Amino acid sequence: MPETLAARQSETDPIRYHILLSPQTGEFSPFWFYGHEMASGYDPMLNERYKTFSGIDEAGRSYLTTMLEPFDRTLDLLNVRYVFVPASFVGQGYSKNPDQDNNVFTAELNNGRAAVFKLDGFAGYAVRLVSNLSNSPTVPDNAGVAELIIKCGNETAWSASILTGRDTAEWAYDRADVKKIIRHSRPPIAESVPGDAGSTFQAHSYRASFKLPAGGIKCSSSRTIEIRSKPGFDVTLSVKSIALEDSATGKITPLPRSLGSALDESARWRLLPDRSTAEPYKDYLIYENLNSLPRAWLVNQAKIEYEGDQLKLIRGQLNGFNPLVSALVDHDTAGKLDKSLLAEKGPPLRGKSQITRRSATNMLARIESDSASILILSEVFVPGWKVEIDGRSSELIQVDYNLRGVQLPAGNHQVRIFYDPLSIKIGAAISFLTTLFLVFFMLRKKRKDEINETDEKILKG
Repeated sequence: MPETLAARQSETDPIRYHILLSPQTGEFSPFWFYGHEMASGYDPMLNERYKTFSGIDEAGRSYLTTMLEPFDRTLDLLNVRYVFVPASFVGQGYSKNPDQDNNVFTAELNNGRAAVFKLDGFAGYAVRLVSNLSNSPTVPDNAGVAELIIKCGNETAWSASILTGRDTAEWAYDRADVKKIIRHSRPPIAESVPGDAGSTFQAHSYRASFKLPAGGIKCSSSRTIEIRSKPGFDVTLSVKSIALEDSATGKITPLPRSLGSALDESARWRLLPDRSTAEPYKDYLIYENLNSLPRAWLVNQAKIEYEGDQLKLIRGQLNGFNPLVSALVDHDTAGKLDKSLLAEKGPPLRGKSQITRRSATNMLARIESDSASILILSEVFVPGWKVEIDGRSSELIQVDYNLRGVQLPAGNHQVRIFYDPLSIKIGAAISFLTTLFLVFFMLRKKRKDEINETDEKILKG
């Protein structure tokens, strides 16, 4: 961490950052060497739930492909303020699957969101797209749900519409309830897999081919392919793969996504002049996350969502989640909440939270709120953590899939969150009992030795 950035942190607000490493490399991030907090924490033995939530594995490698996108709130919820990016990644391909032999990238696109793929160095006569739609049964045939655009620099050189029924379709097309209402045709199927645990239907992805101009696309600057979803359709286009197809040879060349297309979003990312002095990271670019959420904040609404849908909302695959307004909770947690927190719309929250003291195992926060609220902490929910409100024991709740939350009544409060796992108490009890046993054994042995010594003296006398 550059000294200029490290100087910005404090005891109550340490810097949290992430070093972006591709899962395709053998690299790992030795974050514990540098004394600054990192999004993957200090424990290399991460639990599976946190890995699913963060998109970061035990070695600090990133496999969540939408992590840098403006619609994905994962890093924001984790309070990640800076991302270290290898210079070679910017403008280069990035793949989600370390077992793939190519840089195929999948993307979830809706409401005008786009994915950009590198085209330089490739030749082909057609673009082959594998995709499917979700939430689309009522969309009719030949609806243009997205646009396929080839750009020369910043200028559009060629484009084509991605149409329902011809190029893509609903993923659950053959599910019984969907078949009753589906309004578009089913294009050629690229792949089918079981759609649910009981294999009651098949989930499909679909193959489409877009012929390029016969003379090719001449361009003196960099070429890219952009897939941009169209606003106005409440559907999500899942791009499974995109490739160039040579009709003469039959060769298929998968296209990698340009990582820089996400980092170019100036509303979220700002490139800093600072550089790390640590030898492995001297050439890494440092981007500031302008959407990073604080370490602790208050909301006065809770949305009841299944865990799978919570992840989709956090990653922007579903709409309607603002982490500064509402907390995502499951049905069991919702049953423990004040009913006012579950109202669809309520008055704006007037309140604030301030961390006054913090260590690895203890945190104090001062809360002011004019209504019932939930204090959300950008800390992972794991067993062993406890909470006290104004000195009285309370219950931590799990919010936003894997973060800690505390339900609070209106008013001013002092909140203490501390680590006090049962395992430590059990270990201490076992140690205490073991010590007592050893002391008892030693005293008993000493007493027995004294009795034997007395008996020997009597016999000799």
